[in-house]
Amino acid sequence: MKVRILFFMIVLLFFSISMFNQEKDIKEDVTVTNIEIPVRVFLKGEVVDNMQMEDFTLIINGKKRDISGFVITRKRLEEQDIEFAERKDKHPPRYFIIAMSITNYSPEIKKGVNYILEKVIRDNDSLLVFINNTSKLFSDVRDRENLRTEINRSIESESIKAHAKMVLYFKNIERESNFTKFKLMMRQGRSGGIGGTREKPIYFINDFLKNYITIWKDYKRRYLMPDVESYYKFSEHLKNIKVEKWIISFFQIEMFPEIVFSGEMSRIIRALVSNWQASEDIEEITFARIISRQLSEVQKAMNVTDGFPTEQVTKIFTKVGATFHSVFIPSTLPTFSRDMRYKQISSDLENNLRSLTKKTGGELISSKDLEKAMDKIVKKQDIFYVLAYSPAEGEKLENVKIKVNNKKYKLSYDDNTRLAFSNAKASPDKKFKAPDVVISGLKFKKKKLSFSMAGYVMKKGEGAGAVNVRIRVNDDGGKSLFDKSKTLKTTKDKANLTLNFQWMKPGKYEVLVEVKDLYTGKMGTDIIKVKVK
Repeated sequence: MKVRILFFMIVLLFFSISMFNQEKDIKEDVTVTNIEIPVRVFLKGEVVDNMQMEDFTLIINGKKRDISGFVITRKRLEEQDIEFAERKDKHPPRYFIIAMSITNYSPEIKKGVNYILEKVIRDNDSLLVFINNTSKLFSDVRDRENLRTEINRSIESESIKAHAKMVLYFKNIERESNFTKFKLMMRQGRSGGIGGTREKPIYFINDFLKNYITIWKDYKRRYLMPDVESYYKFSEHLKNIKVEKWIISFFQIEMFPEIVFSGEMSRIIRALVSNWQASEDIEEITFARIISRQLSEVQKAMNVTDGFPTEQVTKIFTKVGATFHSVFIPSTLPTFSRDMRYKQISSDLENNLRSLTKKTGGELISSKDLEKAMDKIVKKQDIFYVLAYSPAEGEKLENVKIKVNNKKYKLSYDDNTRLAFSNAKASPDKKFKAPDVVISGLKFKKKKLSFSMAGYVMKKGEGAGAVNVRIRVNDDGGKSLFDKSKTLKTTKDKANLTLNFQWMKPGKYEVLVEVKDLYTGKMGTDIIKVKVK
């Protein structure tokens, strides 16, 4: 699981000496005659083929430029051609990375790995394998039997270690849950409690919810938050690999214990909160507010990602020629408590893999059958266009804008805008500090949700920002009723938004709002309790 933090850093250990250091002794003046910009074109999620040079308009540093070169690149993973297996000149060498984030090893995972080794990898390919917190380079892949044995043995061993670490967190949650429920049941009906101040139920509940959030945040920090700098370094590494590059990721979807709002402990907590709310005692009314707020914080912590700059990271991978394929493997874990259930977690790493896969022309599959998944992946064709232009003498590439005539087409390319993360790297003396995205005035009235958002970056030269707004609605039991997002352009420093929810029936709801700045990756969130009459 540690691959979630060091996913790409380990690569540099293999190549920084052998590749980068060799370049230190070579000094020569290089005149740049052409700059190449790869771009992928999509329509309804599918790549668009057979576009011509005249279909594109290239704008560099705010000025329209002539396209001096145009190439269409098509590539596909094909099954091993037995007839030409002995002829290396028939198939040029390729560079493969298999990245496995696995906590439960299974025969299906073994089948998926064997498929790659038997039907995809050729004798003149190179293979780098990540398995959780280990990695190994195979420059010679001809001995398939030993290769299969070594890789599968490592997957099994590393998944056992990862699973053991995960279980430690879950047992800690279970212990906290059982201890709290026991104390609440012992004092059920005694809202004021007995004994000293710390014997009151409010403190048992408060401590449990605080510990729950603490455990969850530590788990997320250790295993679910990818390192931004390592992605940038890995992209730099890939630019030095001159052969065809493929990355195949096997990602086992994360699970984490979630409070069951229909469980016994939750029932006791809600009954206490209800009694406190109805009380005339100011202290008990305060108790109700504290616990209600904490329950909202738990929901918020479990459902909100941390603003990893997915859009920024994706852009830099569109220009290195690597194609990502991702297989998301569903996780199934037995429920260990009637008060807790395992919930699928949407992490920053998962969101980043989705974006990288889609925008680098790869195939994204969610399946337990990895053999069938690989059979589909090898048939997926990646198509992109390379536009070239000749820079003026001494001209620096500051920003790129590409347009096509068909407004329905979506483009994926590196616009050379880095903002918060890469500006800090490129100019350490002038670090760009991105503002925090702020949501204000969140209210729900007459079945209409309204709020204001600010703090997003307005892109230079365009006078506009780009944000993704996601709205989620859960019922009083935590069941999801509405979950939609939309990307919006913002032309002012502050934007107001109103949404209509006339479909809502009488009842209690929880509405969660996320606003993500697509240029910096920063996110603002807020949550509101709603009662519809």
